[in-house]
Amino acid sequence: MVNIIFSGGSFFYSFGNSQKLLSLSKVNAPNAAAMVSLVSNDCQRVEDAAPYLAYVILAPIDTIVSLIFVAWHIGIFPCMAGLAVLMIFILAAAPIGNLFQKLRIAVMKERDDRMRQVADLIKGIDIVRSK
Repeated sequence: MVNIIFSGGSFFYSFGNSQKLLSLSKVNAPNAAAMVSLVSNDCQRVEDAAPYLAYVILAPIDTIVSLIFVAWHIGIFPCMAGLAVLMIFILAAAPIGNLFQKLRIAVMKERDDRMRQVADLIKGIDIVRSK
């Protein structure tokens, strides 16, 4: 199962960024640690989102059915007021999502630096050990 998720995630990553990866020169090419970090990060996001894909279809249907039942019991105006409050909360969540996205990018950059340093350390240990 993990191999399928990793393969699917790497496919989505390579398909989405193929033009960028193909246009990079050797000077600007990302190292192996950065590529592993990017692919594993994307695979983790695909794996995290997979259980919630059904809600993309079910949430609007559930909302409409719930609105009909609530409007039937308490009236249309209180139902629309509740819907307006729900929409305000959804719109208020967007800036928080953007903040988390910026934080995730910062964490990914730090992780890339850490992986690069560890790779350099291992190369140094191999050079010292081989002498």
